[in-house]
Amino acid sequence: MKLLQQIIGLTTLVILLNGCSAFTKFYINLEEDITVSPGLGINIPFTSSTPPFPTQSAVAFQNNNTNADLLESCKLDQLRAEIISPDNYDFSFLNSAEIFISTATLPEVKVAYINNIPEDVGSIITFQTTNAELVEYIKNDQMIIRISTIQDKTTLQEVRARLYSRFFVDAKILGM
Repeated sequence: MKLLQQIIGLTTLVILLNGCSAFTKFYINLEEDITVSPGLGINIPFTSSTPPFPTQSAVAFQNNNTNADLLESCKLDQLRAEIISPDNYDFSFLNSAEIFISTATLPEVKVAYINNIPEDVGSIITFQTTNAELVEYIKNDQMIIRISTIQDKTTLQEVRARLYSRFFVDAKILGM
């Protein structure tokens, strides 16, 4: 009987610990607009940066019963870009693109890229993420995005795109 109670107790503890672990994992979704200037030429690198924008991470930490001091890991999980103007434009003018993030106090780090963009790509591209550890970046209340592109066609007008990013966060639960 005592052995059965110990087995039940250990099983319950394992189930509780596994269940608590799931509550420490969550996503932070961010959106930010970027601009590619017209007429820069073919195979010439072009860079554009956003002004600092709010990460709203403190709200996400609070909603998930944690805080910045309890973060264990943060990685960019998904990144895609969608053209918002001009209408009926696509990303076929690009050959490749790289995305970097930084903060006022942290250096720039490459977080995503796309190479050999096909002619029939359309108005949405999905980037490959680099698996960079971003805990210190997501703790900041503001972030800067820089995009570096190489065009294989000249554009005659400014292209605006919206970046949709999703960060996977693993953190300890407050009070545990």
